[in-house]
Amino acid sequence: MIKIGDKDWIGQIDIELFRLQELLVDLERAKNFDFPSYRELSTAPLIVNPTPLPFALPSFVGLVIGHPRHSTGVLQTSPIELVSADGWFRSSNRLYRVERHQ
Repeated sequence: MIKIGDKDWIGQIDIELFRLQELLVDLERAKNFDFPSYRELSTAPLIVNPTPLPFALPSFVGLVIGHPRHSTGVLQTSPIELVSADGWFRSSNRLYRVERHQ
């Protein structure tokens, strides 16, 4: 998640763009059945006994009004990518306006 206005947020966007470009390359490779080589896998980090986490990425839950695919109701957003103190955020799927009530 990148917070607009935080120190070095432009640099954070560059890092996120690089990460997404790398992901896109890997997805294109997989689509073409070009999977990681033995050499690539031998240098990749190892995870032992992985357990999937249901909420591993930050997201918001709240009353959502005007969603193009869901009726008004309490929803969980897709992972948060950008957050602004100016009353908006960008999830991995769409832009949201934010309104806070006491």
